[in-house]
Amino acid sequence: MSVPSEDWIKLKQRYDLRDIQGYAHIMTGGQGVVSLFMTVDEHGAIKDRAIMKDSYLDQAHWDCLEMINRMPIEIATSYMLESPKTVKIHDHAIFKKLRMYRMHLEYAPSGDLFDLVGRYVNLGRLLPEPFIWYVAKSMTEVGILMQQGALDEPKIPWRTLIHRDIKLDNMVLGPPLETEFPSYPTPKMMDFGHMIQHYAGNPMPQRDQCMGGTVNWLAPERSGDNPGPMTPASDVYSVGCTLYHMMNGTSGVPIHYDTNGDPMFLNSDDGSKYTIHLQQVVLCCMRTDYTQRPTFQQIMNRMRELFDNPSEDLEVQRVTALSLLTVQQADRWIPTSLEHQYELDYQLDDTFKIGTACEVIDIVEE
Repeated sequence: MSVPSEDWIKLKQRYDLRDIQGYAHIMTGGQGVVSLFMTVDEHGAIKDRAIMKDSYLDQAHWDCLEMINRMPIEIATSYMLESPKTVKIHDHAIFKKLRMYRMHLEYAPSGDLFDLVGRYVNLGRLLPEPFIWYVAKSMTEVGILMQQGALDEPKIPWRTLIHRDIKLDNMVLGPPLETEFPSYPTPKMMDFGHMIQHYAGNPMPQRDQCMGGTVNWLAPERSGDNPGPMTPASDVYSVGCTLYHMMNGTSGVPIHYDTNGDPMFLNSDDGSKYTIHLQQVVLCCMRTDYTQRPTFQQIMNRMRELFDNPSEDLEVQRVTALSLLTVQQADRWIPTSLEHQYELDYQLDDTFKIGTACEVIDIVEE
């Protein structure tokens, strides 16, 4: 039995949630369909909204699906890694006969980093450096959670998790937080479908551990005739690669290397226009030798060292200020004439905004 067609999956989604009137198809991936469902009030205004992600697997993939606590690893890790920096899972269902599982997820209204980078390329502008640091901090926090289960003391027992598919597309933008970089949407990691557990004695062959992910985002040790070892350093590389493309205004194209075989920014690259502090953090994450990359905890320590004790570098002071204040509140460091350089031009929560009329009412007959 093969995986059902996209049209069949969409019809099943609509029928299963036939009591919910608002519906919009978001995207179709390699193994399923993502749709938005909206409840409406008696006047047709949106009251609530959530994403439904249905994943269908062929027999071979279903048989080797990694499970944690009798749940597919994508579902289990969505609960295990719950954080303001990950997409929240509301609930789930597993349908073994269909080789399918369903997740109800938080809706991120402002698109993803891939969309945002494209938006800035079209505008001919650089992304604000404080926002890139915010993305770096958010991804690093999730990296620490994957490695030890908590941001402070490691959870015991805990098996390290490796995402294997960190990239621009898998970082979405949620509503801003009042307590952290309040001028910017919240970067949230999503799509744990390629996740694996990393532990001594894992019977999965190294070649299989290194599979998955997206070309041009994978660490060098994950390719070639004899790939491996698979370690959290692979995710560190992908985090660096994501930041590299944000800085350069590119999206997965081949990167530049120096004579030692390590990534670099050319003088003509947009990435070279950012502070040396940001360049150094990004490039050390992308070192070709995985043993020379920092751990997620070391990256976090470096950011704390830099911003807890701001130097005379004005740009570092501005990042520190914007981590707590809005652009307008940070007028001590950012004059009005420069505010536009630090504000983020991103997709606002307009299309399916709560309280607005739902224009995609779709009544399904029994």
